[in-house]
Amino acid sequence: MLEEIRDCTIAEARRDRATWDVSITELKAFIALLYVRGAYCGKNIEVESFWSEQWGNAFFNATLSRNRFREIMRYLRFDKKETRRCRLTTDKFTHVRKVWDRFVENSIASYRPGRRQQASNTTARRERGAEAVEPFVGKGRNITTDHFFTSLPLAKNTSLVGTIKRNKRELPPSEKMVLSVYQCKPRRNVTILSTQHQHVAISTERKRLWNTTTTQKWGLTCSTKWLANIRWHA
Repeated sequence: MLEEIRDCTIAEARRDRATWDVSITELKAFIALLYVRGAYCGKNIEVESFWSEQWGNAFFNATLSRNRFREIMRYLRFDKKETRRCRLTTDKFTHVRKVWDRFVENSIASYRPGRRQQASNTTARRERGAEAVEPFVGKGRNITTDHFFTSLPLAKNTSLVGTIKRNKRELPPSEKMVLSVYQCKPRRNVTILSTQHQHVAISTERKRLWNTTTTQKWGLTCSTKWLANIRWHA
């Protein structure tokens, strides 16, 4: 993946600068700085501020110079522009398709699920969430998701419990699925789709997210507070 990103980035840079180059080591350093920026909640902080002598972070200066970081950010690409127009006619995701497909392949090859499986925000949304769990579909597993991934096609292929956006067009009536709405706060409702349960009731046990008759406990990391009073019955 890094070699692909390196080749595409160099190809973009050499449209302006014939001898420009970047190494895999520099790319790793660049990615490390992006992670650290996120860890410091720096989304709304000007990037250059992290190299400030007075207010900056020493890790940034020790890892990569500010000018070099700017250069890599300027030229960073995940595909080659000369063939992009042709690929766009059949794939709107083509700008990152090759790297993304390799990421999914690597994720599947590296993951060994235990008794529980939970999809997180590190994968793609909707149908790409289904793509990531494809090896485990039909294997008797229940998948817990948040609204970032929950979709009817995924729910049809495997046991699933997860929050889902109410405005999705793919929510027709279904006898095999339960769609519930929980008001977590005034004027804020959470919609939950489940293929594992048939009935829903309010629980007085605030410590539990939900219960099933098989005593399995499932959690949505982003929805713990919202679903605290829901009891599910299989």
